Amino acid sequence: MYTRTHEGLGRVPTPYLYDSSINRNANPAPPAGPGHVPLPYREAIEQMERRAFEDYSRACSGVNILQWLRRPPLSLSEEIAFWEKVLTWLPRLFDLKREAERRAREGRMTMDEARAIVRLQMNRVFPPGYALGSLADELARARCALSKARWQHAARQNRGRTPLERRLHGPLAGLG
Repeated sequence: MYTRTHEGLGRVPTPYLYDSSINRNANPAPPAGPGHVPLPYREAIEQMERRAFEDYSRACSGVNILQWLRRPPLSLSEEIAFWEKVLTWLPRLFDLKREAERRAREGRMTMDEARAIVRLQMNRVFPPGYALGSLADELARARCALSKARWQHAARQNRGRTPLERRLHGPLAGLG
C-alpha cells in the first residue's frame, strides 16, 4: 500500500487494484493443485475485467448515483482511492451528524451550528447543496461508484480505453 494526498480527504491509503483486504466480493483464485496452470496473460486480464464488471453490476443494481464534475478531474486510480476513503468516512459522518443533533437538542449548540458542522464535513466529498440520504443509501452509492471506477480501470488496462467514456476526437465507432 502507498498513500496519496487528496485535496479534500488528506492522505489516502491506496491499495493496489483488487487488494483482497479491500475487495470483499472478490472471487477466490482456484486452488493450485496438480495439473493447475495459471491463465495466460491475456485471459487473466480479460477475466479480471469480467469480474470487475460483475462486481460493478452487482453493486449498482437498484442504485441511482449522481456523477458530478471535479476540477481538476481525478484519474481512475485517484477515483478508486477517493471512493475507498469515502466508504470508511461515511459512517463517521453519520456519527458526527447524530452527535451534533443530540447536542442541539440538549441546547449545547444551535441547530444552525449543528447543520454548519455537518455541511462543512459533507463538502469534503459531496457537491454544494447535496441532500444526504440514509447511511445505507450513501454506502450503496459509494460502493457503486467504487466498483464502476475499478471496472473502468481494469477495462482501460485491458483495452486501452475506458468504457462509457465519450470520445471528443474523431468519428464515433460504427457510424459511417
